[in-house]
Amino acid sequence: MEIRQGYKQTEVGIIPEEWEVKKLGECFEFLSTNSYSREKMTYEEQEYMNIHYGDIHMKYGATLDIEKMKGKIPYIKAEETLPKKIILVEEGDLLVADASEDYKDIGKSTEILNIKDNKVLGGLHTLLLRDKNNSFANGYKGYILRNEKILKEVKRIAAGISVLGISKTNLSELNIPIPPLKEQEKIADILSHYDKAIEQQELLIEKEKEFKKGMMQKIFSQEIRFKDDNGEDYPEGEEKRLGDIGELIDGDRGKNYPNENDIQQSGILFLSTVNFYNNRLIFTTGDKFITEEKFNQLKKGKVTHNDLIITLRGSIGNVILFENKYYDTAFINAQMMIIRPLKINKYYLYFILQDITIQKIFEKISSGSAQPQLTKKDLVELLVKIPSLKEQEKIANFLSNIDNKIELLENKLELLKNEKKGMMQKLLTGEVRV
Repeated sequence: MEIRQGYKQTEVGIIPEEWEVKKLGECFEFLSTNSYSREKMTYEEQEYMNIHYGDIHMKYGATLDIEKMKGKIPYIKAEETLPKKIILVEEGDLLVADASEDYKDIGKSTEILNIKDNKVLGGLHTLLLRDKNNSFANGYKGYILRNEKILKEVKRIAAGISVLGISKTNLSELNIPIPPLKEQEKIADILSHYDKAIEQQELLIEKEKEFKKGMMQKIFSQEIRFKDDNGEDYPEGEEKRLGDIGELIDGDRGKNYPNENDIQQSGILFLSTVNFYNNRLIFTTGDKFITEEKFNQLKKGKVTHNDLIITLRGSIGNVILFENKYYDTAFINAQMMIIRPLKINKYYLYFILQDITIQKIFEKISSGSAQPQLTKKDLVELLVKIPSLKEQEKIANFLSNIDNKIELLENKLELLKNEKKGMMQKLLTGEVRV
């Protein structure tokens, strides 16, 4: 491979000539953390905040602004006995998750910023790294292990079968590229601007979702009523059993239920709960399919266009509308149920089943079980407020327009995240100089 002028070949690939390569252990001191479990933590304000590895996986980005996230970071309960020697996290320290159940999150890290007077500890399954020689700019360190080439090496050294882990020894030997300090500052500044734009977009989405939630409560409690085209009230609605306005169809778990040998890379979609996200049908790289021959053997669980599907176990009451241009049909298991609308606007039914009043009924019904679950009988007897078809249509159109706006905002968010991801890799490898 030809190396362009101003670049050199190194252990971490081709990088700019003035960049250095050092081992992580040369640059960072590894300090001890605690091993308190979730049960020993609380979100009520106490003396010590605690950064748990699960939160690094799920909540925190490349940098963690302590002041901004106050209230969302757990504390160690006051009654817990602390070790005699505790090491407080300092401004600019790096916390690395040293364990994960999958390769996707192994080695995920976050840099602690804006710590002020807060007392912060590194928690369970974290490694606390402190810059030895002031080699790194604050705001840059959180990106060191997000370089895809470096992350690939972290995944290579991860050990374990059910739980993956990286040791201090292995991580210390990891080679990393180091740009000059001024370039680090510029890289951190560019990426922080992306983070601010992403944060603003997330706030807009949250605001729109809260608006939708509030409007649904007012509409379905009839605090707000729609008018007809002449400005007159629609006739009063009535309550009906869900079993009278929809055909309820069980998911399958019978003798012909697909086994591992029946699962294909294409064919008829075999829906699972991972396809339910925010009451929308989504597709993943892990989607499963069955052959048409196997599908024809099944007696239950066959989905058609305009069916609603609701989850019955675990995370109950999630509802999606199967209305997809990619698939004509699908198959569900016994953890879900099909609701086929009859003499009711399908969108109206879709929205009212999401309403907080209905969701609270679901919670109450299922609260007596060890594992929350709904039954067909529960759904058949569920009382639903049914206005006239014309008013149903107006309600459905109004809420659909809000959903469309949320989807547009989410699409823009995804574009921002992808743009940041692409730019980040170019900056962290020196492909783009600043």
